[in-house]
Amino acid sequence: MVIDATHDVDNTDIGQAFGSYTSSLQIINGPLTPDTIVAAQALAASHTTAGELHASVHISTGASLIYDINTGSVTLDGTMATGGTITNFVLEDSEGGLLNTGSLVDPFGGIFLDASACIVASSDGSGIGLTMIGLGLLLPSGLTLTQLQNYFNVATYVGTFDSGMQQFNFEVVPEPGSLLLLLATGLLAGRNQRRQRAKQPQTTA
Repeated sequence: MVIDATHDVDNTDIGQAFGSYTSSLQIINGPLTPDTIVAAQALAASHTTAGELHASVHISTGASLIYDINTGSVTLDGTMATGGTITNFVLEDSEGGLLNTGSLVDPFGGIFLDASACIVASSDGSGIGLTMIGLGLLLPSGLTLTQLQNYFNVATYVGTFDSGMQQFNFEVVPEPGSLLLLLATGLLAGRNQRRQRAKQPQTTA
């Protein structure tokens, strides 16, 4: 394991160890083509003992940090990470300690959670990981995609072992275009309701 300059072991060190760890478990990443299927089958045949399969085909475009612009909630989505899982993540605030981690519990149920106003990070000691990780109302609401990207000094994760430390993709939901559409739809519906009321005959007592 790599020890950082402070001579202590943190989730960044664990992530580096996870990302460079080599075991019999191997993942073939890339487009689903006849060549990758054949390669996966060959790998599975060479590593299968007692019916245990040690290979899979997985299209990896990277894990995403999904931010809800209305609430500030953050979800880590490992669906497209290597192996479809997140085994380690590190998020460090660049805004001077504004992360809302007060009620956060370790998503992996272990002992590696590091949560403060400046950092939220954890590792799964089992190496299995999770596909979806909810971090609650971690950020202020109303951030643009650019502001979200600039919010973190560090935003890294590890998928399966030996997949390296990777950068999160950033997503804002709902997209600004969707917000405008919802707003326009609401305004139009309200105007139509007012028109309908105006057309109704007035009754006098």
